[in-house]
Amino acid sequence: MSNEGNNSCSNLDDASDKPDDNDKYCKCIDRKYIAPKVFYFFYFAGLGAVLPYLPLFYKQLGLPAKRAGIISGIQPFVSFLFTPLWGALADKSKKGKLVFIISFIALVAVGIAFLLTPMPPCKDEVDGESRREITIARNNSIVDKISQIIAESQERNGWPVEKEDQINLLTLQSKQQGRDKEFNVFLYLLLVSLVGTLFSCPGLALGDAAAVCLLRRNNDVHKYGKQKRWASIGWGLAAFTFGAIVSDKYLCPFVPGQKRTIDYSLCFYGSITLKLLALFSGLRLDFDMNGHKDDTEDSTNNKQSGVKAVIRVVSRPPYLAFFVIVLYSGMTFGMIMGFLFWHLEDCSAPQIMFSIIPVVRCIADVVVYTVSPHIITKIGVLNLIYLVLVCYVTRLACYVFITNPWCFVALELLSGITSAGGWAGFVTYIAYNSVEGAPATLQGMLHAAYHGVGHGLGRVVGGFLFSNLGAQATFSIFGGLGIMMLIMFVAVNKIFKDIKTK
Repeated sequence: MSNEGNNSCSNLDDASDKPDDNDKYCKCIDRKYIAPKVFYFFYFAGLGAVLPYLPLFYKQLGLPAKRAGIISGIQPFVSFLFTPLWGALADKSKKGKLVFIISFIALVAVGIAFLLTPMPPCKDEVDGESRREITIARNNSIVDKISQIIAESQERNGWPVEKEDQINLLTLQSKQQGRDKEFNVFLYLLLVSLVGTLFSCPGLALGDAAAVCLLRRNNDVHKYGKQKRWASIGWGLAAFTFGAIVSDKYLCPFVPGQKRTIDYSLCFYGSITLKLLALFSGLRLDFDMNGHKDDTEDSTNNKQSGVKAVIRVVSRPPYLAFFVIVLYSGMTFGMIMGFLFWHLEDCSAPQIMFSIIPVVRCIADVVVYTVSPHIITKIGVLNLIYLVLVCYVTRLACYVFITNPWCFVALELLSGITSAGGWAGFVTYIAYNSVEGAPATLQGMLHAAYHGVGHGLGRVVGGFLFSNLGAQATFSIFGGLGIMMLIMFVAVNKIFKDIKTK
């Protein structure tokens, strides 16, 4: 590893040239890279504590797949629109740290708002009828009017009205009230997601840009995966821990024949705490994305704004094809994250499986992030991206034919290539083919395409396909699209060969 002294990010402690008594205990730790490791760990632990269980949380609230997809999808769309703008603002104003702090305050506020979501009431089942629903309905003025009309008609016309028919009318009114409450919950969560994402979207992009800045200045861009693997460790540990804890935490007493209502509030509390720790650890990063100031006036004049840099870069056909691949990968990842657990619950998968799968993904991601520098050095970043697409197609094809829920656990080992390998390849591709003056803008664009519009389209489109066509058809459509993406990307890179791959 090369050491360039003043070129290292200013807020990180470089390894001392002087021997230290502690060196013999931590020779394997490069202290320059401790800050990004800790930031990735806590940030993704905060996400892992709650994100895997949000689809189940939405389903438990009574939201259909379409509306759950809209709530999940609106966040990435907002991120797509505003993350590059926040990145450009950070580049231009040199206020990256302030933008970073604002984004994390918004993240915490969103978690608190989700905790305040009204939960559906507990129900007692007696002879197939809901006594609670009937009681609520009887107290409703509209139902009283219906009962009055029935009584008057019976008295005037002499036709009998069965008690069962009256109960059906009451239950019908109760169901209408339930639909109204569900729609109000949907609007509340949609508004929280919209406003919260508007201010929270730049946080991860700024942290990524600061980490890549540090790696580039030490000629260690290929070691990005070794930093990002701590994200997978944090995600997996938090997802398993909180998922296992809430697996036997219920909101309502047990009723025979009725599915238990899981209490996910602990997941939100854990997520808020871990995100605050990510904020404090992230303040150790250097957000001066453009590096140290050059001494010559020429270098200052030659620096270009983030917007101009993006225009120049994405005007090249290989870069356009690259962002199409990023978009597809983000869509597929978003669809899987949004609806695989939904599909497994429909297949009667046990609750503990939803804690085991994140651990399997974590192990796979950590392994791939660890070996990704060697993979990129050996085969190049383009071949790694080709491999990612092949694994996505394989994974989706298996989803179509597998019927035993436990087989999905072993299959999720492929997520190491598709998610960890894919993201390491995308970030490395950007770093190898970046331009001076706008790393935050380019990283923001990558985040916007993958985590933004990609995840958004994947969840919205996935929700509509799940509702209308079913799980197997949805997986088949995304798999066929993956084959098309692979053929297109290979063809473009065979024709245009001006991309750095190693």
